[in-house]
Amino acid sequence: MALTKILFPSFTFKSVLGNLHFMEISRRLTRTAEGSARFYTTYDDSQFSMPQDESVCAKFEQLLNDSDVREASNSAARTSGVHVNIESYRCDPKVIRDFSWTGTESVEKTMAENKREDETMRHQFIGTYSGVTRMYPRRYWRVEPAPITIDLFDPKFRPWFVNAESAPKDII
Repeated sequence: MALTKILFPSFTFKSVLGNLHFMEISRRLTRTAEGSARFYTTYDDSQFSMPQDESVCAKFEQLLNDSDVREASNSAARTSGVHVNIESYRCDPKVIRDFSWTGTESVEKTMAENKREDETMRHQFIGTYSGVTRMYPRRYWRVEPAPITIDLFDPKFRPWFVNAESAPKDII
């Protein structure tokens, strides 16, 4: 079962060769992401309960804040960043699990290699059912006008996620 939907929104197809190249890059990231996710247990309500120890949540919050796209700087452009939708509890075990497997070294390395291989690809996203979105390269997440706007972004409701979800299961 694929836990992710992957998108390369800014990639333009210029030729059949370009399409094949895009498909190979997409497959590479998909294989890496699925391989990374395999090491993390499938969600089971009885297995994952809310953390009782506040220090566990505090440590995770610090990790999350360090990679939060709302706190991104220009120097962070060589790493990925994470956005967690407003409806997800940031210390939910599903969010912690998805944050962890989408941020593995192998996923980061694959995203960086894809970017080096094709400079026209501006962004790569991994979206999960828990509401975690990992994007490479990390960039500042704008919500404008900030004083009166709520950030309602959720990968599950994006057209690319829905299209991938409704596609035949043997095609990504």
